Amino acid sequence: MKKTYQKFLWISYIVLFIVGFLVSVSVIVGTLFLLFSDEDLVLKGLMSTLSCVMLLYLCIQINEIMPPHWQEKKKEFKEEIEIK
Repeated sequence: MKKTYQKFLWISYIVLFIVGFLVSVSVIVGTLFLLFSDEDLVLKGLMSTLSCVMLLYLCIQINEIMPPHWQEKKKEFKEEIEIK
């Protein structure tokens, strides 16, 4: 039971990371498209701000997945599963 829960937990975290990554990339690409098109300046400003926020979020998200943190996260997940 614990192993299946742990597998689903890892799969859910991986899926959330992939979805967050794709949303961030789509916002950044959409902003670049708007910058090179002739659209409203307010929309460009909002999309640029949103793009910067998404880029920052993406950097933080990637930093959490890097190998030094990976072992700590794995320990935390094991402890969380043992508690439950």
